Amino acid sequence: MKRVTIATIFGNQHRTPTPIGTEEEAMVEKRVGSLTWLRKQVEAADKDLLREIVKRMVETLMSAEADSICGAAYRKTSSERVNRRNGYRERRWDTRVGTIDLAIPRLRQGSYFLEWLLEPRR
Repeated sequence: MKRVTIATIFGNQHRTPTPIGTEEEAMVEKRVGSLTWLRKQVEAADKDLLREIVKRMVETLMSAEADSICGAAYRKTSSERVNRRNGYRERRWDTRVGTIDLAIPRLRQGSYFLEWLLEPRR
Protein backbone atom coordinates (compact mmCIF):
# COMPACT_ATOMS: atom_id res chain seq x y z
CA MET A 1 0.00 0.00 0.00
CA LYS A 2 1.36 3.42 -0.96
CA ARG A 3 1.97 5.74 2.01
CA VAL A 4 -0.13 8.89 1.74
CA THR A 5 0.79 12.11 3.55
CA ILE A 6 -0.74 15.56 3.77
CA ALA A 7 1.89 16.83 1.33
CA THR A 8 0.83 14.29 -1.27
CA ILE A 9 -2.83 15.14 -0.78
CA PHE A 10 -2.53 18.90 -1.03
CA GLY A 11 0.63 19.14 -3.13
CA ASN A 12 0.06 16.60 -5.90
CA GLN A 13 -3.60 16.79 -6.78
CA HIS A 14 -4.56 15.33 -10.13
CA ARG A 15 -5.44 18.09 -12.54
CA THR A 16 -8.52 17.73 -14.67
CA PRO A 17 -8.78 19.55 -18.00
CA THR A 18 -10.89 22.69 -17.86
CA PRO A 19 -14.23 22.09 -19.57
CA ILE A 20 -15.54 24.41 -22.22
CA GLY A 21 -18.17 26.58 -20.57
CA THR A 22 -18.46 29.20 -17.91
CA GLU A 23 -15.85 29.83 -15.25
CA GLU A 24 -18.33 28.66 -12.59
CA GLU A 25 -18.70 25.28 -14.28
CA ALA A 26 -14.92 24.92 -14.45
CA MET A 27 -14.56 25.85 -10.76
CA VAL A 28 -17.29 23.42 -9.68
CA GLU A 29 -15.80 20.57 -11.69
CA LYS A 30 -12.31 21.27 -10.33
CA ARG A 31 -13.52 21.35 -6.72
CA VAL A 32 -15.69 18.26 -7.06
CA GLY A 33 -12.79 16.41 -8.70
CA SER A 34 -10.43 17.46 -5.89
CA LEU A 35 -12.92 16.54 -3.17
CA THR A 36 -13.56 13.15 -4.75
CA TRP A 37 -9.83 12.52 -4.97
CA LEU A 38 -9.33 13.59 -1.33
CA ARG A 39 -12.20 11.37 -0.15
CA LYS A 40 -10.72 8.36 -1.94
CA GLN A 41 -7.28 9.05 -0.42
CA VAL A 42 -8.67 9.32 3.12
CA GLU A 43 -10.78 6.17 2.71
CA ALA A 44 -7.77 4.22 1.45
CA ALA A 45 -5.29 5.75 3.89
CA ASP A 46 -3.86 4.09 6.92
CA LYS A 47 -3.95 5.54 10.42
CA ASP A 48 -0.68 7.45 9.90
CA LEU A 49 -2.41 9.95 7.61
CA LEU A 50 -5.32 10.45 10.00
CA ARG A 51 -2.92 10.92 12.93
CA GLU A 52 -0.98 13.53 10.96
CA ILE A 53 -4.16 15.42 10.02
CA VAL A 54 -5.41 15.43 13.63
CA LYS A 55 -1.97 16.48 14.95
CA ARG A 56 -1.66 19.42 12.56
CA MET A 57 -5.21 20.58 13.22
CA VAL A 58 -4.81 20.50 17.02
CA GLU A 59 -1.37 22.16 16.91
CA THR A 60 -2.79 24.93 14.69
CA LEU A 61 -5.62 25.50 17.18
CA MET A 62 -3.14 25.56 20.10
CA SER A 63 -0.94 28.06 18.27
CA ALA A 64 -3.91 30.35 17.62
CA GLU A 65 -4.98 30.11 21.26
CA ALA A 66 -1.43 30.88 22.47
CA ASP A 67 -1.33 33.87 20.10
CA SER A 68 -4.54 35.23 21.60
CA ILE A 69 -3.19 34.79 25.15
CA CYS A 70 0.05 36.59 24.20
CA GLY A 71 -1.78 39.38 22.39
CA ALA A 72 0.21 38.95 19.16
CA ALA A 73 1.07 36.30 16.59
CA TYR A 74 4.17 34.14 17.01
CA ARG A 75 7.38 36.07 16.11
CA LYS A 76 5.45 39.27 15.36
CA THR A 77 6.15 42.60 17.01
CA SER A 78 3.15 44.31 18.56
CA SER A 79 2.56 47.03 21.11
CA GLU A 80 -0.41 45.00 22.38
CA ARG A 81 1.74 41.97 23.31
CA VAL A 82 1.34 40.98 26.99
CA ASN A 83 3.29 37.70 27.01
CA ARG A 84 5.81 35.75 24.94
CA ARG A 85 6.22 32.12 23.96
CA ASN A 86 9.00 30.05 25.45
CA GLY A 87 9.34 27.03 23.16
CA TYR A 88 7.26 23.87 23.30
CA ARG A 89 6.75 20.89 25.56
CA GLU A 90 5.89 17.41 24.40
CA ARG A 91 2.73 15.63 25.52
CA ARG A 92 1.39 12.27 24.39
CA TRP A 93 -2.30 12.25 23.51
CA ASP A 94 -4.23 9.00 23.11
CA THR A 95 -6.90 9.11 20.41
CA ARG A 96 -8.97 6.64 18.39
CA VAL A 97 -6.39 6.80 15.61
CA GLY A 98 -3.51 6.09 18.01
CA THR A 99 -1.12 8.01 20.22
CA ILE A 100 -0.13 11.46 18.96
CA ASP A 101 2.89 13.41 20.21
CA LEU A 102 1.75 17.02 20.53
CA ALA A 103 4.05 20.06 20.74
CA ILE A 104 2.27 22.28 23.28
CA PRO A 105 3.35 25.97 23.34
CA ARG A 106 4.93 27.23 26.55
CA LEU A 107 4.61 30.80 27.75
CA ARG A 108 7.22 32.91 29.58
CA GLN A 109 4.69 34.12 32.14
CA GLY A 110 1.91 31.93 33.45
CA SER A 111 0.99 28.62 31.95
CA TYR A 112 -0.87 27.30 28.96
CA PHE A 113 -2.92 24.13 29.25
CA LEU A 114 -5.44 22.59 26.89
CA GLU A 115 -8.42 22.35 29.20
CA TRP A 116 -10.67 21.75 26.20
CA LEU A 117 -8.59 18.79 25.04
CA LEU A 118 -6.45 17.15 27.71
CA GLU A 119 -7.06 16.20 31.31
CA PRO A 120 -4.43 17.36 33.82
CA ARG A 121 -1.99 14.69 34.99
CA ARG A 122 -1.61 14.29 38.72
